[in-house]
Amino acid sequence: MSNVLKHGKVEAEYTMKCPSCGNETLKVIEFTYDFPMLGKTLVVISRCETCGYKHFETMSLESKPPSRLKLKVETMEDLNSTLVKSKTATIKIPELGVEITPAAFSDSYITTVEGLLHRILEVLETCEPNDVECAKAKKKIKDAIDGNVKFTIIIEDPEGNTLITVSYTHLRAHETSLHLVCRLLLE
Repeated sequence: MSNVLKHGKVEAEYTMKCPSCGNETLKVIEFTYDFPMLGKTLVVISRCETCGYKHFETMSLESKPPSRLKLKVETMEDLNSTLVKSKTATIKIPELGVEITPAAFSDSYITTVEGLLHRILEVLETCEPNDVECAKAKKKIKDAIDGNVKFTIIIEDPEGNTLITVSYTHLRAHETSLHLVCRLLLE
C-alpha cells in the first residue's frame, strides 16, 4: 500500500467498529488518487486487526458520461488486463453466460481479467454439489482461466467510472490499418 500512497494523498486514517466481529479494531485509510483516464478518486481501504475482515471501495470525485467498454480476451496475456469496476457497473461475458449487475451493496474493485474469473468461480463454488448447470458453468470459467476459451468482457457503467487497461502487446495484436497504435509514443 505504501507504493500507492506515494502517488495519492491521505485524507483520513481512523479506527472504528468492525461490522464482522464488533470490535473497535477496524483500521480505515481514506486517500485520494488521480487515476489516468478515471480522474480524481477517493479510495477507502479497511482491515480489521482482530478478525481480518477487509473492505475496499473507490468513489469517483468527478462526474463523467456513461461508458460501455469491451475487451476481447484471446490470449493468456489478455487475462492480465486490469479492470477498474465501479459500484454502478454491469459486467457481461456472453460466451460464458455471465452477467454481474449492481445491487444495493455492490463493491467497486480493481482486479485483472483472471481475478474477475476467480471471483465468479468463488460464487459458483456455493452451488449445490449435484447442480449440473452450475458444474458446466464452473468448467467454462476454469477453461477461460486456463486460456482455452476466447471471450468478450463488456462493462457498462452509467456513471462512467470504469476502466480497462491492456498491454502494448495486446494493442499491437489487434492493430489494423484503420486502428493503428501510436508507435512513436509507445516504443
